[in-house]
Formats: sequence, structure tokens, C-alpha cells
Amino acid sequence: MVDQNIDLVVSDLTADAQRWDDIAGQFTSAVSTIETLALQDFVMDGLTYALGATSSYNSTHAQILELLRGGATETARIAQALRDTATNMTAADSVAGR
Repeated sequence: MVDQNIDLVVSDLTADAQRWDDIAGQFTSAVSTIETLALQDFVMDGLTYALGATSSYNSTHAQILELLRGGATETARIAQALRDTATNMTAADSVAGR
């Protein structure tokens, strides 16, 4: 019974890791999309530029990209930690003489 429980846990960890990888991929896809929304200098008129709208937009754009990249990095790390846990559980179970 314990052996089956370990197999189930390892299977669940692997499936969860894939879900986190999928989320990381969605963050990465969002980064690609948001990168294309960088504001070109010629888009705003002089008054808008003088009022600081261009600077505000560019600052917010950069912050959103940073957050999305961080999301992709951290969710990929979670996925890897889950895979590592599954690998360690399998190895420990093997050493235990299963």
C-alpha cells in the first residue's frame, strides 16, 4: 500500500510540475505580447510628452514586463522544485529497498 502511495504522490508531483510549466509558458507568452506594445517616440505629440504621459507609460510598461518575467521565472522554479521532489522521492524509495 505504501508503494502505491509513493507512486501516486510522484505522479501528482509530476502533473503539478507540468501545470506550473504551463503557467510559466503563459507568462512568457504575455511578455512577448507586451514587449510589442513599447511606445515609440513618434506616437505621442509634444504636449502629451511634456505632460509626462510618455514617461508614465514607459515606466508602467517596464514594470509590467518585469512582473511578468518574474512570474515566468518563479513559476518555472516551482515546477522544477516539484520535479526535483518527485525525483528525490523515487530515489529515496529505491534506496529504501522497494
